[in-house]
Amino acid sequence: MRHEQSPRDISPNRMDAFTDGAFSIVATLLVLEVRVPQIREGHSQVESWRASLASPRLSSPSRLSFLTIAIYWLNHELVSQFVPRYDRRSRYWNLLLLFCICLISFVIRFIAEYPLEPVSVMSYAVVMPACALASDGTFRYVAFRSDPMDGSVDESSGGAARAPPAARRSCTRSPSSRRS
Repeated sequence: MRHEQSPRDISPNRMDAFTDGAFSIVATLLVLEVRVPQIREGHSQVESWRASLASPRLSSPSRLSFLTIAIYWLNHELVSQFVPRYDRRSRYWNLLLLFCICLISFVIRFIAEYPLEPVSVMSYAVVMPACALASDGTFRYVAFRSDPMDGSVDESSGGAARAPPAARRSCTRSPSSRRS
């Protein structure tokens, strides 16, 4: 089934600009939350390092979240290279992914303010899998349902349109290697 372009489809340039902007804002919000630590007069270099590293804003979840956002952005860039147009459903999937990504900066601030509250840590445990599910849903829709992939033809497959490398790998696994 070939995807018919609709006048309502938008170009990847518009979607990529919007998406890149959202990712940039979320990453910037994480960095803006970093505060310069208070250090007493006549401090040693060791005390400076300890104060800097003890900041709750530079916690492991903050660093991990920044890395996670960067990975989601890089994966989105990879997939978008194969999309000539975004249809309505792919835009909704993309918006869901961006919404989940935007929640990351909120839960990081929540953990920084209330590090010992179970609800702050649980919010992180809810948002991160939500990001993964939204990303997976976006990729699956774009790769397998909407068929807006690059129209390049793979001669070895009888003229079928080529999917991105990740999609080709998942499609070429033998049936016995797939889990039911």
